[in-house]
Amino acid sequence: MATNRALPVTLEAADITVSELQIRAIAELLSHRSANELYSPARWDDPLYWNVEATPADRCQYLAIGNSINFRFWEKQGGKIVPSSGVIEGQRIRGSMYLWRRLRCAVEREELSLDANDLSSLNEDQFIRAFTDDEGHFPFEPGLSDRVENLRDLGKRLSMSWNGQFSNVVEAAHGSLDQFVRLCADFRAFDDPVQKLIMVNAIMLTGSGIVKFDKDPLPGVDYHLVKQALRQGLVIPNGSLRRKLVAEDLLDADESLMLRKSVLDALVGVAKASGVSTAILDNLYWLNRRVCADDHPLCSTCPFEEACPKRLEFGLPLEHTRYY
Repeated sequence: MATNRALPVTLEAADITVSELQIRAIAELLSHRSANELYSPARWDDPLYWNVEATPADRCQYLAIGNSINFRFWEKQGGKIVPSSGVIEGQRIRGSMYLWRRLRCAVEREELSLDANDLSSLNEDQFIRAFTDDEGHFPFEPGLSDRVENLRDLGKRLSMSWNGQFSNVVEAAHGSLDQFVRLCADFRAFDDPVQKLIMVNAIMLTGSGIVKFDKDPLPGVDYHLVKQALRQGLVIPNGSLRRKLVAEDLLDADESLMLRKSVLDALVGVAKASGVSTAILDNLYWLNRRVCADDHPLCSTCPFEEACPKRLEFGLPLEHTRYY
């Protein structure tokens, strides 16, 4: 029986293999967990981060806005990767959680509007004010122009075609995830060929109880999921791609796309083999991002440890992108 399946790769020096052996190993580990542990999707109901008290329409709008700018939480300084972070009410918060906490504050303080017309004319100074932390630090300088352009495009398209409301996009899908993907792909923020931000938005919408789609959203493949898939041996990079990943060099767009597609293929394989839904699998990997930390992973507390070969030479895959 073949243990590995080579994917067709267009990059001459960057072959990637998806390991069937590791798919089975991770799937077997997950399938032995208790149903209570595995089948409780994240509910996205912490009022510090999400507007859980709002109407379904406003919650849809809030999630669409947040996920339109849910990418690029790092920069390289002096050869080291520095995560984006900021201080709010005395607490330092990193990455996407800083985004959601600061968005919550910005809406409450009327520094940023959920109104589509207001978003369509948003400028960089307004965005900087909305996402500057309590100490005057703005952690989203990397990707600033792309974030503002995504929000402007979101506002314009919602105003022109959807009566200003992302909830109308959700309703027009009529519960079809495929239709939701097609509708979202018209927005600049959601045109990723691997559909990361569409799927994260769908996962949040379903976990929040706002909508039920006809099938589970796929994992939202960002650098946290890619890093763990590399360390677990679910995907095996070779040649120049492997060298760039180990050296933490920037990937080009083709390398990154092929890597992320391979990780998605592997995770879908894990979901099928384990019986764990793709949406919950996304939750498991995303919630494990701090355990499988970049520099000092806490392997002894990792739920995947028994099946993980601990290929810790791999860290975050780096690309200047607006997709993850």
